[in-house]
Amino acid sequence: MMKKNQIKISLVLPLFNPRHDHLKECIDSIFDQEFKDFELVVVDDSNKEMNNEELFNSFPADRIQYHMNERPIGLQASLNLGIKNSKGAFIARMDGDDICKKNRLSTQINFLEENPNISLVGSNCITIDSNGNDVGKRTYPSSNKDIKNSFFNPLAHPSVMFQKNFFDKYGLYDETNEIEDWELWLRTLKMGGQLANIQEDLLKLRVFSENDFQRPRHWHLVYKMGIKYFDKKRFYFSITFIVFWFCVHIAPFKKILRKIKIFID
Repeated sequence: MMKKNQIKISLVLPLFNPRHDHLKECIDSIFDQEFKDFELVVVDDSNKEMNNEELFNSFPADRIQYHMNERPIGLQASLNLGIKNSKGAFIARMDGDDICKKNRLSTQINFLEENPNISLVGSNCITIDSNGNDVGKRTYPSSNKDIKNSFFNPLAHPSVMFQKNFFDKYGLYDETNEIEDWELWLRTLKMGGQLANIQEDLLKLRVFSENDFQRPRHWHLVYKMGIKYFDKKRFYFSITFIVFWFCVHIAPFKKILRKIKIFID
């Protein structure tokens, strides 16, 4: 059994009823990384009849932890289970229908080691459809200042890598919140954490998936998080953030936001 921190990166991969062809592409991209000092921590919340574990049999068994939940526990709890079982010094995220660029892990770990004040780092993404065709690009704010001033989710969740002590400082995912990623970013910023995005396309993000992996997002929770993490030092921005998302909640703005390519999915 590997000791804690014997390896460099633990890559946490939660699963929920993925399409097997998408999952195979995902795993292939992970084991095709330039950076090899990692383990893959899989937490499977799928229906038992999915038999996802068979897809991992052709990959090195000593590089994979596979955890099949006895009963469905949800994404947030699955992520926390994966984090608790991780043995790496750094933790990265991945989703079961996305694809890593070959230099993703090497680029992100180099960035975090060179910038130990940064709590976590994400990246820009190429968006792909269910057939793997490129359909667009998502560019996220680069600096901590720009991330703090963003009205929209400032990081692509499957693209992020965390510093080794991140969860000790800022806590695990909130298992009661259905937009667990954004809640974690706001909590971290409120507690003084520094976030960043590398301005490279390190992930192919599948946005038109036909499987059950993607979940509906409950955007009425965003303005409530704005209230919870209200920052008196940034009074005007905090008020504007709450008002904007309250209006999104009560008015049919979603189609308009999609037309101007705001990241609401």
